[in-house]
Amino acid sequence: MGKVSEEKIEQALALFISEDRKINANAIARYLGCQRSNIANNYPKLLAKIDTARQVQKKQWDNRDLSYKNKKLTEQNKKQQKAISQLSKSAKGDDVSALLSHINALYSMYDDMRVRYENASELLLEYKEKYGKL
Repeated sequence: MGKVSEEKIEQALALFISEDRKINANAIARYLGCQRSNIANNYPKLLAKIDTARQVQKKQWDNRDLSYKNKKLTEQNKKQQKAISQLSKSAKGDDVSALLSHINALYSMYDDMRVRYENASELLLEYKEKYGKL
């Protein structure tokens, strides 16, 4: 396992980002055929850049997960709204009341996920502004 150049580390990091592979110093070192300590000892700034890229990637993945959950909850909410609309035309008051309660609970879950999604998006923008393009 030999020493690698700064350029090769940059290229490996760019490859990991472009392929959406999990970014960490150990994985990049293995990809380049060296040890993490080689990168840490010879290129501490690149090690910090790799760590920052890992943090940004984690936020992106969290954001993607929250976006997916938000979409699912929105779909559920629409289905429930449609069901309420249909039931309100034909159901008794107790049934509609129970369904409204269920809708309110779903909307509360949707609202919580929306807030998490917005917070994750803001945090991701802060990382991009702070660390620039990776």
